[in-house]
Amino acid sequence: MQKVIDRHDILRTAFMWEDLSTPAQVVLRRASLSVTELMLDSSDGSITDQIVKLTDPNQHRIDLAKAPLVGYTIAQDTDDRWIVVEAMHHIIGDNSAMAVMKNEIHAFFNCKEESLLEPQPFRNLISQVRSGPSPEVHRQFFTKMLHNIDTPALPYGLSDIHDDGVEVSKARLSLPKHLNDKLRGHAQRLGVSLASISHLAWAQ
Repeated sequence: MQKVIDRHDILRTAFMWEDLSTPAQVVLRRASLSVTELMLDSSDGSITDQIVKLTDPNQHRIDLAKAPLVGYTIAQDTDDRWIVVEAMHHIIGDNSAMAVMKNEIHAFFNCKEESLLEPQPFRNLISQVRSGPSPEVHRQFFTKMLHNIDTPALPYGLSDIHDDGVEVSKARLSLPKHLNDKLRGHAQRLGVSLASISHLAWAQ
């Protein structure tokens, strides 16, 4: 995982705001992965249950000013296996980022790092974002769109924002290739991601 962090700017990014006129994202040259080992006793219950309870994200905050914003907590189980809990702040990654990380970890484990693509500098994304509409334009847009909303928009009445998602049911539907290609074509012409179009479709 340290090698993956070394490869990607976003995994070495810290967010600074104290004593600054404008918050800043700072990419460090080196950010060391934190791995915390817990010495747990199986007589106190399942090692898995203990480590999950002790690393409950509702009870622990990730310091945005200290990169990397990802870390691991480990504990040895009774049958000589290791339980690993990964904590990563959503500000630096999503499911797609997690998939990339895991693929790269497997590549390093299997000595296939030469197959990995050259990572793109984070500054390219920052430049793209800063060249877009100003914060004031965004503020005006959302003020106009949401001016009459005065209650939370809760899907299906779900209000527990701290749920761990363990009991979430997943549904998957594969689109026909021609529809996939058509959507990607629209996204490319509009200069947006396919995810943006999907989010808009769900929002309608």
